[in-house]
Amino acid sequence: MILKPLIALVAASVLAMKLTQHLGRQQLQRRAKDDHQRQRDDVHRWEGEGGNLPPTPQR
Repeated sequence: MILKPLIALVAASVLAMKLTQHLGRQQLQRRAKDDHQRQRDDVHRWEGEGGNLPPTPQR
Protein backbone atom coordinates (compact mmCIF):
# COMPACT_ATOMS: atom_id res chain seq x y z
CA MET A 1 0.00 0.00 0.00
CA ILE A 2 2.61 2.55 1.01
CA LEU A 3 5.20 1.10 -1.34
CA LYS A 4 3.90 2.66 -4.58
CA PRO A 5 3.79 6.25 -3.26
CA LEU A 6 7.25 5.80 -1.74
CA ILE A 7 8.66 4.55 -5.05
CA ALA A 8 6.97 7.45 -6.87
CA LEU A 9 8.45 9.93 -4.40
CA VAL A 10 11.95 8.51 -4.81
CA ALA A 11 11.61 8.51 -8.61
CA ALA A 12 10.39 12.11 -8.63
CA SER A 13 13.26 13.14 -6.36
CA VAL A 14 15.83 11.47 -8.60
CA LEU A 15 14.35 13.14 -11.69
CA ALA A 16 14.39 16.53 -10.00
CA MET A 17 18.02 16.02 -8.95
CA LYS A 18 19.03 15.01 -12.49
CA LEU A 19 17.22 18.02 -13.96
CA THR A 20 18.94 20.36 -11.50
CA GLN A 21 22.36 18.88 -12.34
CA HIS A 22 21.69 19.19 -16.08
CA LEU A 23 20.62 22.81 -15.82
CA GLY A 24 23.63 23.65 -13.65
CA ARG A 25 25.97 22.02 -16.15
CA GLN A 26 24.39 23.99 -19.01
CA GLN A 27 24.82 27.23 -17.07
CA LEU A 28 28.51 26.48 -16.45
CA GLN A 29 29.08 25.75 -20.13
CA ARG A 30 27.30 28.95 -21.14
CA ARG A 31 29.34 30.97 -18.63
CA ALA A 32 32.61 29.46 -19.90
CA LYS A 33 31.64 30.29 -23.48
CA ASP A 34 30.74 33.87 -22.50
CA ASP A 35 34.02 34.27 -20.58
CA HIS A 36 35.99 33.03 -23.58
CA GLN A 37 34.20 35.47 -25.90
CA ARG A 38 34.74 38.34 -23.43
CA GLN A 39 38.45 37.55 -23.16
CA ARG A 40 38.79 37.42 -26.95
CA ASP A 41 37.04 40.78 -27.26
CA ASP A 42 39.34 42.26 -24.60
CA VAL A 43 42.43 41.03 -26.46
CA HIS A 44 41.18 42.48 -29.75
CA ARG A 45 40.44 45.82 -28.08
CA TRP A 46 43.86 45.80 -26.37
CA GLU A 47 45.59 45.06 -29.68
CA GLY A 48 43.57 47.80 -31.37
CA GLU A 49 44.78 50.25 -28.75
CA GLY A 50 48.41 49.39 -29.47
CA GLY A 51 49.06 46.44 -27.17
CA ASN A 52 52.22 46.72 -25.12
CA LEU A 53 53.72 50.03 -26.09
CA PRO A 54 57.52 50.28 -25.95
CA PRO A 55 58.80 52.06 -22.85
CA THR A 56 59.50 55.74 -23.27
CA PRO A 57 63.20 56.60 -22.94
CA GLN A 58 64.06 58.47 -19.79
CA ARG A 59 66.03 61.68 -20.02
